[in-house]
Amino acid sequence: MSKTRSLRIAASLMFGLLFLPSAQAQDLHQAKVTHGLFVNLFQEKAAILYSEGKYFEALNAAIAGLNYAQKVFTPGNIELAEPYNNLALLYRANGNYAKALRLHQRALTIMKNVLGEDDPSVASMLNDLALVKQELGKYHQAELLYRKALSITKNNYGDIHENMAVSYNNLAGLYRTQGRNDEAEILFKKALKIWQQSPENSADRLAKLMNNLALLYQAQGKYDEALQYHKRALHIRERSHGMNNVYMATSLNNMAGLFRVMGRYEEAEANYLKALDIWKRTLGANHPNVAKCLNNLGFLYQSQQKYKEAEVYYQQTLDVLLHSGAGDKFAIVTAYMNLAELYESTDRNHEAKKLRDLANELIR
Repeated sequence: MSKTRSLRIAASLMFGLLFLPSAQAQDLHQAKVTHGLFVNLFQEKAAILYSEGKYFEALNAAIAGLNYAQKVFTPGNIELAEPYNNLALLYRANGNYAKALRLHQRALTIMKNVLGEDDPSVASMLNDLALVKQELGKYHQAELLYRKALSITKNNYGDIHENMAVSYNNLAGLYRTQGRNDEAEILFKKALKIWQQSPENSADRLAKLMNNLALLYQAQGKYDEALQYHKRALHIRERSHGMNNVYMATSLNNMAGLFRVMGRYEEAEANYLKALDIWKRTLGANHPNVAKCLNNLGFLYQSQQKYKEAEVYYQQTLDVLLHSGAGDKFAIVTAYMNLAELYESTDRNHEAKKLRDLANELIR
């Protein structure tokens, strides 16, 4: 295919026009190349939109790309694996873990069937699937997937490689969530050493790792170390993306949590409110991150015995979780229990009992 023709196809796609090449003008091989180009263009468009903070537009572009790929490639074709996986990543970023899980599994099955169990691409998709399992609280399944990815990556690349750092960081994040802090710290530091030595280290990856180390030290009560890592993560993200993006919101939210446990309530409140504003504008008012931040604000006000303010934010948390489909069972149970505890603190025991009963029904 000529460079001019490729550019014409790219231009028509970027302007929203679907140019389908004539079957009479191409042999089978050239048609496959053209179809692959179209799929890649959709994926690139989704990636650009996501990097610009246009998250819903990115999701729509990825859906369009997958729909096109499904029309032109037979089921099980390796060309379908990346569109499945990329759309899954966007669903995960938008908090739709059920859809993300199904798409990751489809992509992984294709990769295993075509490339074999020990291909590096399989390791990458195992990591992606494990992250969803972790979000869903399926920690044992997530650990098995992370360990399998780590083993495949080590066999292909050895101990010192960018992909090993990814696996170390992800498995360490799981350990931190489980309170296995000593194991987590060892793996985080292995990942940090690799990424700092790499000439192609990713700012986003380094920021995420700094954030993870900050959360780890916070859990260990090492607040000064935690604050330094939070600040480093925030600085990297601001330099890379500016102030108004989801990465900055994550750093602001996490730093607010540290300020809360340190008793620096005004700084905690300011950071939570900034994070909440960014997430609402970029992800929408019904995203799980919005619910988490609302809950964090409720807990912050409750810690200061500002019960009216706390109740407002706890109620908003439940509204998002119950009426938008954004909440998993664990998140809803947590929100019920938090509001019940608040009611008990203000001698509203009858209302508290109703909420605890609702929580217990979900647990059964």
